[in-house]
Amino acid sequence: MNNVVCFGEILWDVLPTGKQPGGAPFNVAVQLHQLGQPAQLISRVGRDDLGAELLEFLHERGLPTDYVQQGETHLTGVVKANVGDRNEVVYKIVQPVAWDYIQYSEELAELVAGAEMLVFGSLAARTPATRETLYRLLPHARFRVFDVNIRAPHYTREVVQH
Repeated sequence: MNNVVCFGEILWDVLPTGKQPGGAPFNVAVQLHQLGQPAQLISRVGRDDLGAELLEFLHERGLPTDYVQQGETHLTGVVKANVGDRNEVVYKIVQPVAWDYIQYSEELAELVAGAEMLVFGSLAARTPATRETLYRLLPHARFRVFDVNIRAPHYTREVVQH
């Protein structure tokens, strides 16, 4: 299998025990890399300490960061996870954050066109900017893997059906 491109959120999961890097596309890229499968990540972090830490995490593990954009306007993504009254995990996905503004470029289209597959999730399509970038990249993908991540209020029927 050739290169896999993972598109979407890269963030910090803030747990009661501390923070962990996360986001479904990020997790897929890291796991594929650990299995020896080349993977690229298309995402966006803020030009802040949390973004620098995520980029360093990827660098330390030998994952490429060529397509992880850095933005000045929005902070790096954070998800706050807590245990609810019934021992269920309750997530607060902060917005707006950097990965809500992944910007399209012809370079990204060429990357996706040259990859064996594009992995993306529904959560990344929660805002118009990143959704538009995703929709413009989809026609370039040879094979698409859609990770349905239904988290209220971050989806609509139209986005999931697209």
